[in-house]
Amino acid sequence: MKPFIAAALFFVPLAACGADGTKDDSFYETRSSLSRRVNGAKLVATAAVSGTDADKIEIRWTLDYEGPRPPLVILAPSLSLATNGQTEVIVYAQPKGGKPHQMSLPSPPQLDKPRVLTDWFLTVEKGKAAQGLIQIRVAEVKEFFLKNWPERFKEGPPPQVRIQLVHKPTERGQAHGLDAWTGELYSAVVLIELKKW
Repeated sequence: MKPFIAAALFFVPLAACGADGTKDDSFYETRSSLSRRVNGAKLVATAAVSGTDADKIEIRWTLDYEGPRPPLVILAPSLSLATNGQTEVIVYAQPKGGKPHQMSLPSPPQLDKPRVLTDWFLTVEKGKAAQGLIQIRVAEVKEFFLKNWPERFKEGPPPQVRIQLVHKPTERGQAHGLDAWTGELYSAVVLIELKKW
């Protein structure tokens, strides 16, 4: 796997969420409700801290298909492939007693002549599932939130952090004789237990 490279596209405090936590739970439930089967395809993700120094967040994803036209052919979820943001990891960080704030980590843009390679696509047979791994660096997440909201995110114990994986493939792979699935898939929002920040 290539080293992870990503850029944060936007950040916004999620003003609809209350500081008492009740509306925050409702916000996360609403975001998680986007995780459902779409035209036969379903995306599921789990996340955990890894690395010898607990310096990475590993997002393990699974894609399956129960639609009428197996097998599923789809652009692979990835933050290493230059797919112009067709895959995105959203990181929600919530300081103690505060509102959730958001960071977006999209797949990188294509800087040269646009191209999509055959091995960027997955084929999932009926009754099977494809799986993969995306890694992001804890230091990158910390740096983003400390830089943009230094009064809310400080050194010391980590805030509550959650992630959501979003995959919105538009590539059909027609240049390679494929008719790949396109649409929008969301994982549920997943809480990560950061031991350090």
